[in-house]
Amino acid sequence: MPEYIYESRAVAFLDVLGFKEKLNEFEVEAIDLFERERNGEVGNDEIYQALISPKANSFIDAFMGAISGLDPVKFKYYLFSDNICITVNDANDRKLLTELLLVICELYFAFAKNGYFLRGGIDYGYFINQETLALGKPLAIAYGLEQKEAIYPRILISDKFKEVFVDFAIETGEHRFNESLILQSCEKNYLNIFLHVLKTDNKLEFLNLMHDAIIQNLELNNRSEHVFIKYEWLAKEFNHFLNFYFTTLVYEDVTDEPSPEFLHDLEQLKILYHGIED
Repeated sequence: MPEYIYESRAVAFLDVLGFKEKLNEFEVEAIDLFERERNGEVGNDEIYQALISPKANSFIDAFMGAISGLDPVKFKYYLFSDNICITVNDANDRKLLTELLLVICELYFAFAKNGYFLRGGIDYGYFINQETLALGKPLAIAYGLEQKEAIYPRILISDKFKEVFVDFAIETGEHRFNESLILQSCEKNYLNIFLHVLKTDNKLEFLNLMHDAIIQNLELNNRSEHVFIKYEWLAKEFNHFLNFYFTTLVYEDVTDEPSPEFLHDLEQLKILYHGIED
């Protein structure tokens, strides 16, 4: 019998916010289109002889496109329904902790620009991690953070992960950037997903896409308070980040001084939807 070995691993568990409602929407659309085709209500260029939901297809394409960028040399990932579990491959390479956070920021943006938002949890600890097997407390803790505590479209970070991450950042002298990657609200740590802007070539396009995606979800859910407040929280986080970016980060790149036009465009991105300001 093989022996399964525990190794130190960072483990992230992510899911798509509001996906249960989407599943119902996809099924209703597929049935409706099938019935319309059978009754001759759909044009010749739209033939639905099977249950097909264009919205479901669009989501699956966005989902697969988002995870396609994961480097299999550095990360393993497991997919089930709208859930993604990501683990690092090399237990001794702590640079992968930073890369994991940046990869999740990229995933978050890839979903957001298609109208979907992620929430989740990340932990660090002993884990059995093989091709078809993921077992250990870090996954259970990351799953618990996502299910019970994330609430908003945010990625919570356990105290253990933060401790290991900060120790390594201090050792390597990279703590300035890394400190900005993890934010804190009371006792909860969470990923600063907007910091991905620093890794993009077109920063204004990135911020515009995030702005529009948040506004879209505020408008879609303005008659559902328990969902609306989640995107209201995200809108306030976006505004906080814009202030930080406008006053601090934008001036730290000495090779690319911001133009007055760029700064003006940044100011216009602040979300003021239904009185949201900060």
